[in-house]
Amino acid sequence: YLLSLAAGNAHSVRYFAVDLQNAIQTMEANVYERVAEYLMLIARTELLTCTATQTSFGRIKEQAHQLSRDYNIQCVYLFYPVLKQHITYDFEPCDNDTIDKITAEHVSAVETLRKEAKRWATRIARENNNIRESFRKLQVFQALRDSGQKNDPNDANGPDLETKIDELRQSIRRSETAKVKAEARIEYLRAGGVNVDEWMQEVDNLSVQDLPRSASSMSVHTDASGTGEPPGSDSMYDSDFNDASSDMVGGVENRERSEEENERPDSAEVDGEWAMLEQERQRIEQLTAGWDDPTQVDWG
Repeated sequence: YLLSLAAGNAHSVRYFAVDLQNAIQTMEANVYERVAEYLMLIARTELLTCTATQTSFGRIKEQAHQLSRDYNIQCVYLFYPVLKQHITYDFEPCDNDTIDKITAEHVSAVETLRKEAKRWATRIARENNNIRESFRKLQVFQALRDSGQKNDPNDANGPDLETKIDELRQSIRRSETAKVKAEARIEYLRAGGVNVDEWMQEVDNLSVQDLPRSASSMSVHTDASGTGEPPGSDSMYDSDFNDASSDMVGGVENRERSEEENERPDSAEVDGEWAMLEQERQRIEQLTAGWDDPTQVDWG
């Protein structure tokens, strides 16, 4: 009995310790190892991907710090050299001409140079006033646009704020260009010995109302339909001689009007010509009074 009991207990222990565990492992089919291996593979792949992504974006970040506008402009100039060719024009004198700058030595040229100095000094002051006024209006329109408005409350039927802002920017550009060109002329006059400082001081003391407006300060006025009137000059840099444009236009109109009046015949001449035509017609009728109408003759 005791020996059988010992053998039975030993068998029971082996069953629970060995056989049952083997049966459970067989039913599991190594599922835990396979799941663990799958998750480890996913984690390792994601870590490698993240490392590669981090390395790539780190390199992009370093390269982004090296970007600069000057470098890009130099690259553009390298591929398109024509953009870097800043052409300046030098004075080309005639044969045996030793004068290469403006001079006030001749008495006949003094008055003309003084007029030029006054003209361009006035132009500089006028363009300065135009720039200040345009900037003031530009700030007002930008404030209205930033507040969410689309049109100017004081001009409900006019163009929208974006159109007005663009017009003011173009007006500022034209005024600045005209100012730079006038300043270049003033510097050449000063280098030639012309006293331009007195005119500069004089125009600085003038008020805005005393300075006439130039074509560069005239903005395009667009009506509600979207059509606009062209400015005083279609040139990109504005005309330097717009100051005399009104006088020239007036002179041309008066000259054309006088030519039309001279070419237009008076009433007495017209009446005389009609009288001569009427006499000629009556004379032809008298000559042909006895003639038969060829359309009515029976030619048998």
